[in-house]
This record gives sequence, C-alpha cells and structure tokens, in this order.
Amino acid sequence: MFDIGQIKKMNERAALEALQKELQPFVGSAARDVKCTQLPNFGNYRPKHWKLVNVHFVSRRLRRNRPWLKLSQTEKEFKTCVNSQRGYALLEMGEDDLTVGEFQKIS
Repeated sequence: MFDIGQIKKMNERAALEALQKELQPFVGSAARDVKCTQLPNFGNYRPKHWKLVNVHFVSRRLRRNRPWLKLSQTEKEFKTCVNSQRGYALLEMGEDDLTVGEFQKIS
C-alpha cells in the first residue's frame, strides 16, 4: 500500500508531466470508452480553460467487507455518470482506489 508521502510524490510527478505535455481531459465517449487508469493523469495539475466541478472516487476492488468504500463507485458505476459535455482525468491513483476529476470547459 502506498503511504501519503508516496502518493504526494506521484501526484507531483503526474502534474509536472501533464503540464509539460499540456494534457487535456478526455471528453464524453472518450472517457467512457477507456479504463479509468487510461485517463490522463493530472495529479495536482489543472489545465487552462477547464474548471474542476466534481470528484468521483472509483474503487478497483469489490466493496464487500470494506464499509469505508460505500461512497465510492465501481468503474462500471462511474461510466454511467459520464457526461458527454464534461472532461475527465485522474487526480490521484492508489493501489485500489482512483480519484477521477470531472471538468467543465470554460471560456
């Protein structure tokens, strides 16, 4: 299991890479048609012209006997929530759980 320090370092590396590559979130069906782990990894990076409007906690494990995961979604449940007008990217990736950001395009 990753400790908080490792997760912070991974997020910092992801943010730097996203900035250097000028990554953009996957929009609509592009987000729906890939595994969550294939979404662009932003870490702490926030691209220009996009506003973070929602956060989804996605579990890659079954929630059975893990009551703290009741607020999270399975990947399949997350895919049903994807809005075709919004963009999606990873914000944090742990061993069992992902945090997916939902972004809205702004002018």
